[in-house]
Amino acid sequence: MVSPYRHPAEQAVAFLKALAERHFSGVSVPDWFELTPQMDGFAVHHDGGLVLVYADWTSAGNNGGQWQIQMSCALAADVEDVGGATAWVNAKNRNTTVGRYYCAVAQDGSRCCVVFEADVWGGLLDNLLSQHTQPVRDLLSGYLAACLETATTESKDFAGQSGGRRLTGSLDDVVLLLTCTSG
Repeated sequence: MVSPYRHPAEQAVAFLKALAERHFSGVSVPDWFELTPQMDGFAVHHDGGLVLVYADWTSAGNNGGQWQIQMSCALAADVEDVGGATAWVNAKNRNTTVGRYYCAVAQDGSRCCVVFEADVWGGLLDNLLSQHTQPVRDLLSGYLAACLETATTESKDFAGQSGGRRLTGSLDDVVLLLTCTSG
């Protein structure tokens, strides 16, 4: 049977999107994923949290290059206490085993967006339909669950204490999250 996917990344994203759609109503696909042939992804807005899941295999090519699935959420945007946010992020990273926190600081240094990101190396996912399918699917499900938990629960606490704002499901906020996570 011939796969309908151009790249294994598309298959992994399709699995995660189907999983998210089964559990959450706020799943959307921003237009740029439809318009960019070597990029695929979706956004989930749930309970005041926003998660962006995507893969960009532009530099990987179609055969054998390295790629990854990136799952990201913003705990708060427009945080003015950049130093306090950076200290909080550093403390969180010392106790985090999966994923990482970071501050995406505005060019003028006046504010930041605090982001949690969990990446899964494509080498683990290249054979998604192999005999090891269930452990790989469990891994992906766990990463998505961790990101959604951070986006909903942890962002409430952090946004409240930092004075930042939680992201909505608006296209502007999805673009902001993509900008923060793609450097």
